[in-house]
Amino acid sequence: MRYPDRYQSWCENDLAKYRPLMYKHLRVEDQPLVWDFIEKNYLERYRLILTVDFEWSASGLWSPKCPGSVGMGAMMDPSEFDLPAEVVAALEEWHGYGDTYMEPWEPKNSFDHEMWSRWGLQVAKRVALALPEDIYLEYNPFRQLVVGNRGTVIELDIPAFIRDICKE
Repeated sequence: MRYPDRYQSWCENDLAKYRPLMYKHLRVEDQPLVWDFIEKNYLERYRLILTVDFEWSASGLWSPKCPGSVGMGAMMDPSEFDLPAEVVAALEEWHGYGDTYMEPWEPKNSFDHEMWSRWGLQVAKRVALALPEDIYLEYNPFRQLVVGNRGTVIELDIPAFIRDICKE
């Protein structure tokens, strides 16, 4: 295991406290297998793991400890990645809309979460086009955004290994 501290944090936070749906049926004895998969396929392959996500008064770009993590990790400044001005503007516009109109304290507000989520995914795809290949990017947990043919960005499914080992 190359990242024992991250593994411990993943077990304590992602699995013990929050347990996202993709890990709902992950057995304790299979945790090291999943972590080995994460290390080999992501942590050792990519220079940096990034996610586009929302938090009030933030940049919208984060560096979690691993793909699919429930913790966003450190906030990143888009200027660190030489993103084109129009991509930074799109990220700021999407994030600013959430800052302005989302009201979490009201259980039934008029904020259109579905529209805003679709918008965020489109912004994340623009970010993906501007990042180098050695940076992993996701918008939805553990659904990597990859640049395909003709410059199109696709959102991959949760890896089959994760889905299969976490089945009921």
